[in-house]
Amino acid sequence: MNNSSEMQKKDLLILLICIIIGAIIGLFPLWNMIFLFVIVAGIISIFSIMVLNIRYDYIVMLNIVLQAIVMFDPSPSEILFFILLLFGFINGKMRFEKIEEQIFFCALFSGFLIINLIGLFNMIDPYWGIRYFMITFYLLVLALFFFLYTNKENVIYIMRAYFLSTIISALLGFLGYMGFYSHILMYDEFRMQALFKDPNVFGPFLIPSVIILIDDLKSRKVLGNHISLYIFSIGLIILGTIFSFSRGAWISLLVSILVYYLLNIKKYSMKKIIITLLILSLCIYFIWFYIFDNGLREFFYSRSSLQSYDTGRFTSQKIGLSLAAKKVFGYGPGQYELVALEEMGVEFSAHSLYIRLILENGIIGFILFMVAFLYIIFNLYKLHHKEDKNIFITSSLLISILAGIMVNSLVIDTLHWRHLWLFMGVSLSLINERKGSAIREEGFFENRNN
Repeated sequence: MNNSSEMQKKDLLILLICIIIGAIIGLFPLWNMIFLFVIVAGIISIFSIMVLNIRYDYIVMLNIVLQAIVMFDPSPSEILFFILLLFGFINGKMRFEKIEEQIFFCALFSGFLIINLIGLFNMIDPYWGIRYFMITFYLLVLALFFFLYTNKENVIYIMRAYFLSTIISALLGFLGYMGFYSHILMYDEFRMQALFKDPNVFGPFLIPSVIILIDDLKSRKVLGNHISLYIFSIGLIILGTIFSFSRGAWISLLVSILVYYLLNIKKYSMKKIIITLLILSLCIYFIWFYIFDNGLREFFYSRSSLQSYDTGRFTSQKIGLSLAAKKVFGYGPGQYELVALEEMGVEFSAHSLYIRLILENGIIGFILFMVAFLYIIFNLYKLHHKEDKNIFITSSLLISILAGIMVNSLVIDTLHWRHLWLFMGVSLSLINERKGSAIREEGFFENRNN
């Protein structure tokens, strides 16, 4: 019976392929660029649907890798995500019972979403406000998806896919620096941006992979038993972060590494810490004297100091804080720049997640968001003191990544950073699986000794 069913599926597949080929040949006289685009998009869609039914996890990995392409909206990862969401719902790839198990967190973000909706009535520019709100809503759904989808079997693929997206981005950045498609891959003469719109997003996007690889140096689940590949990858990604010339990214990298080692200080002897510091010092020395030329050194000095536009940013942030108390539910999503324009006569972005939240969503929206985030950090920290030393991904890894992002959030608006919501979703899944119980042998993450 099974053989008969499989034969029927194969016959249907062959018939479908023949129909597509016949349609392409039959419509040959009508071919033009639009028609070709429709045909190619149709073939890709059919292929994706077939793969989704057979290898759903691979499409999730592809979606994460495509997060490295955000030069235009909607990005490829956003388009693919809606297909993932649909098939995940139909095929039972998401565990919706988790929502009941994390009702407190879900209530907090539901409240944050409601505050955003109420804020829509206070908007200066309704079109932009609704668009901004829809992006926020999409990212909340993205976090929810990874919360419901992530488990001990697929978390390794999530980490590998994220690493792959960052290494591709770093390599593209260096290709641009060497003159290949520099008009696309470079922000200016010195700053890499790869396939991002802004080096201030490109640089921080790379940082989680540094922590992932450092955390995995012992178990070597991500790249296998190739220590040289780990060292090369860590070095390349750090270089990419440096060459973004994003001051926020530099600080975020240092904070993430520092937090990780502080949380794991008992695991590392003083000898290993000294060796690590020596290696980092040698790398910095090599970069400064053998990779940076005089022009790069001068540019580094200029980026390390206050910029001419920083004064305007600080002024707009002071105004943002002073206006925050005037409207309980805020001025509405995406309205910060327009409020700054009305008050200062010049359009300035918030350049701070916290100030944007408190102005656009009011004190209530700000509190809801921060309580939800701190809930994740607090619960991860509790797990850190209980967990086995031999698990694949540690809570200290996730704390370090999120801590780095939130420090960066002091100087840039990170609300629409996809990787922030991805790691929040994965973190919440970890917390949920281990909530209320000691770490078990068959826990959320695979044991390194398996």
